[in-house]
Amino acid sequence: MLALFEIRSIPGWLADDEARSLYDIARQLPDNATIAEIGSFAGKSTVCLAQGLKDGKKGTVLAIDPHEGHDGWQTTKNVYKLFLKNAEKFKSSIVPIKKTSAEAAKKVKQPIMLAFIDGNHHTEYVVEDINLWSAKLAPGGILILHDCLDASVWNGIQTALLHKTEFSRFRVRNTLFIATKKKRIMPEWTWRYQRILYLLRRALWRMRQ
Repeated sequence: MLALFEIRSIPGWLADDEARSLYDIARQLPDNATIAEIGSFAGKSTVCLAQGLKDGKKGTVLAIDPHEGHDGWQTTKNVYKLFLKNAEKFKSSIVPIKKTSAEAAKKVKQPIMLAFIDGNHHTEYVVEDINLWSAKLAPGGILILHDCLDASVWNGIQTALLHKTEFSRFRVRNTLFIATKKKRIMPEWTWRYQRILYLLRRALWRMRQ
């Protein structure tokens, strides 16, 4: 069970409903699933994912982050030490990978069932992360991007994800953009229809804000 009061005590940028969504999705993954988390910071989302696996069918979280410092955090050592402290409870299922996304992608060979991307938000890095980790997703795997309402992140999603015919079920939960890799490829007209439908829904949602 996800203890939100504990999650709130970990520094980071993750709303309560986003924390619950990550937990719920991880909990429903198949046996011994591998999750790739791109951008761990202090471990807020890492713990949500690990708790979901623990309460579900087990698995592993590859927590990928170079830990080279973030806004308000002075040194690599401070950030990484804080991450390890917060991840201690789940050390049997969390594998810290102290590398950039591109460096880690070269090392990860196993199929991924969930890729959670919350790394560098500049458009070119978002595009790179989508391309790197969507290729490693198993059929039926889930791709999630955080802060999708950020202009540079949304540009990356439009550039690298919305046109990919192997993905469907585009949806948004708060600032989580979620897509599912198809188990089989549908005809081109089907995914074009789904993309148009998603864009219309998103436009209506923004009009209501």
